[in-house]
Amino acid sequence: MSIDPPTPHRWGTAAFAHARETRQPLLLCITRGPRAAHDLAHPPGFVVVRIDRDEQPALDRLCQLAHQLLTQSPGGWPLFVFFDASTELPFFSVAGTDAHGLPPASLLARIRAFHDAEPDTLAAQHAALRAAFADLRPPPASTATFDDAPLRAARQTLAAAFDFEHGGFVTTPKFVRPWLLERLLRDWRRSATGSTPDLQALYMVTMTLTRLAKSPMCTSSGAFHDHSTQADWSSPNASLTLGDNGALLALYAQTALATGEPEFTIVTRRLATALLRDWRLPDGAFATAFHGAARDDRALPIGNSQAIRGLVWAARTLRDAQFTDAAATALAALQQRYGAALPWSTTAGQAAGLEEHAALADAVLELLQQRWDPALHQFFESLLTMLRTEFEDPEAGGYFDLAPRHTQPKSFHDLKTFGDETMPAGNALLARVLRRSAAWSGDQTRDVSADRILALAWPALVRQPQAHATLLGVLEETLVRPEVLVLRGAGTEIENALLDLQRVYAPMRLVFAISDTER
Repeated sequence: MSIDPPTPHRWGTAAFAHARETRQPLLLCITRGPRAAHDLAHPPGFVVVRIDRDEQPALDRLCQLAHQLLTQSPGGWPLFVFFDASTELPFFSVAGTDAHGLPPASLLARIRAFHDAEPDTLAAQHAALRAAFADLRPPPASTATFDDAPLRAARQTLAAAFDFEHGGFVTTPKFVRPWLLERLLRDWRRSATGSTPDLQALYMVTMTLTRLAKSPMCTSSGAFHDHSTQADWSSPNASLTLGDNGALLALYAQTALATGEPEFTIVTRRLATALLRDWRLPDGAFATAFHGAARDDRALPIGNSQAIRGLVWAARTLRDAQFTDAAATALAALQQRYGAALPWSTTAGQAAGLEEHAALADAVLELLQQRWDPALHQFFESLLTMLRTEFEDPEAGGYFDLAPRHTQPKSFHDLKTFGDETMPAGNALLARVLRRSAAWSGDQTRDVSADRILALAWPALVRQPQAHATLLGVLEETLVRPEVLVLRGAGTEIENALLDLQRVYAPMRLVFAISDTER
């Protein structure tokens, strides 16, 4: 197969315009990790665009969905999606590579021949794809009566899927999924003041975290691998990601606070220290991943937001201000890297999606509770305003994964994601932020917006509650509204009061310590 030198194209209107001018299909190659994208060859006969899934997760999610509709099979990486330039719609998709990191040459030739010779078939396929996407769109949010049935159903489903021998959940490969364990920890806390505390939920969390910390999944540095190919955590993969480690840090810190067990406190400190020692970049932001010994020094918003949230929880549990300092420095570094204008843009030149901005808002809200900062509060308010202006669907409710006014070319499907995948869903994180900030600020429009997210997702939440762990937390805080405490007074006085309130695990409580000299 002849391999031409690569012609650089970014995902966007210019790439499609070039494809139309040259009468070629556009081939979008989606990989994980910058090295993988760089190593791909460039096949003749296509306008090639390469993206990294971690930099554009919303576009990847959309293309994975298109792949499932086109092929009736699951996707993965690398994923190759072929677009017709005139309609800007995908018409073929394939996962898998040859020696050049591409689909087989014979398949590429057939795809090009089909594109050029079968315009009527192509048009019919596009019509069918549009109809399939339309069928996936949930009906507009209506008035729903929320109850705790999904919370109870998820609790039962998670217990049925739990590995009582090794901890975690029965999957192959085996991922930790910290938000599922955080859901169980909150289930225990919900029941703790009643006559029958849910000790099994607490056991599932503590048993998993104990086994995990003593397994090869935990490195000598204190950080954790992505997943294991064996149920007993004995065969970890080579990668460590910031998002997973940030989420695990928050979970270990919460569990240490909830149980008072020293082993969880030790793991919390080791992991937080590892982030500061091994992952921190010169400006204070955090690297995205380790692939073996190689560090991926991109400071991507989602992973950094999870790390900031985890460091805030570590600071609370360990009562150690260095971790608050690190969280604040990382956030300032992100603001410096991505600029003052919202929405932020990715390194690929596209506007970052809902997932990135919602995770950021969630992290900022946690940091404000640990250390009030008027400038940070102003940034938080600007972030929420932008999200509601650019991402919210005012007619049907919920928030688009990609901002319609900032997405070029226009997305071929206005996707809204409510279920957690490799990270918590953007709509779920934002609903949590809206619900909590409404309780704090008194802005009822935020409550309404959170209600509309929950109502739009309600059928899916009832059908598969365990797939919506983060949104279940929003449901919990809808049925019983969060407690909000605002401490005012002299600096030392309110700092001591804040420390006293942080001695207990109270996930339904928000505390803000604002000195008399601050607004």
